[in-house]
Amino acid sequence: MKKALLIFLVILLLPVLVIGVINRNDDYSAERSLWKLNKQYHEIAKDPKAAPPASFDGLIAKYGKFVKRYNASKVVPIARIYIGRVYAVRGDYKAARKVFEEVIGENANNMIMISMAYKHIIQTFAAEEDFVNVVKIYEEIKKNYPLTEIGIRAPLDIARMYAVRKEELRKTAAINSALTYYKELLKKDMEPIAKMMIMRFESECYFALGMWKEGVDTLRDILIGFPETEYLTVARARWLISTINAMSAGRLKNYDRPVEIYSEFVQKYPEHPYRQVFEQVIAKIKEAKAKSSEAAQSK
Repeated sequence: MKKALLIFLVILLLPVLVIGVINRNDDYSAERSLWKLNKQYHEIAKDPKAAPPASFDGLIAKYGKFVKRYNASKVVPIARIYIGRVYAVRGDYKAARKVFEEVIGENANNMIMISMAYKHIIQTFAAEEDFVNVVKIYEEIKKNYPLTEIGIRAPLDIARMYAVRKEELRKTAAINSALTYYKELLKKDMEPIAKMMIMRFESECYFALGMWKEGVDTLRDILIGFPETEYLTVARARWLISTINAMSAGRLKNYDRPVEIYSEFVQKYPEHPYRQVFEQVIAKIKEAKAKSSEAAQSK
């Protein structure tokens, strides 16, 4: 009886196991097929003007067949992005944007794909030197995804665009506008990661405007306000320390400010796992200050 029951269970589970293996193999097959198609794309993208016109249509058709064949695969949205890129490389920016817009609509909960699609839409407008629409897209991103990374970055990306174009007045105006925007955004309730990101970009605005003290103070607020290692990762702590140190010593000419900030952190969170690191940094800064003072006196 037990043997018969075991055989029955195996028969019931067999379709599930087979489907699982098929799905894994299907994903592997899809990724491999997409890799081969992407190699063809990169060959065309190297020198689009030298590529025969038919090669673009042929590659688009191949991507289309791929999408139909692997319609349930997780890599299909990436294939759709590549279809748009083929159009863009060919210079058909309108068709490219249509594909990227469809990707955004089809992947409402996938911020990676949404970010990628918006990035390419912006690139197509920039290629046409249509900077009015570039700004318009950034404003759309701010409106629709305000507390995501692409939404938070958008105001500063506008400023960076003007910086690349060497439009200094517009760049400065955009940075001031971004700073005001971040201050207003910080009044809203949000997840800690989003708040930290906004404050980081707020500090970048201050630094870009030469407001070194305000920028360092903002970084201090991030450090003191988000001590949990879930948020204050090793990488974030390293970036905060290096930036606070560089801006305090290089711009403010003030060795004491970092010591004050890290001492405050140690006093407030005496059991923190990074305590020893901050104490070591404090010691090194004091040592550097002493050497600098000695060097100045010996002149």
